[in-house]
Amino acid sequence: MNEFYEYLRSIGKSENTAKNYCDKVRIFNRWCEDSFGTIPLTLYRANVLDYISYMRTIKGYNPKSVNNHLSSLRAYNEFLISSGCQTEMAVLKNDFMKVQVQYYDELEEAEQAAIPDDVPVGK
Repeated sequence: MNEFYEYLRSIGKSENTAKNYCDKVRIFNRWCEDSFGTIPLTLYRANVLDYISYMRTIKGYNPKSVNNHLSSLRAYNEFLISSGCQTEMAVLKNDFMKVQVQYYDELEEAEQAAIPDDVPVGK
């Protein structure tokens, strides 16, 4: 995991982002070990799809949380390719879930009232 961390720092990721990505890959590896009895040396498309399903249905993660995990796995996938351990992407762009952004004018009146006056609100 140290090599992955160094790779992330070398491509401009902050220290916190690099640590967060490493933590998410460790969580994925633990899930693989619990599910399959081993930690894979490369990412497999089928495992990624199973993991997405696990996060959504068993863990009940919201789309933003699923996407955070997928961003980490995608970076790890790119690292494996750049280091010659893997040849193809297992985490695809269309794996990411759409996240609905709620605009101010769509908020309920009580929600609008809860926003402090000094917070800029764009439309």
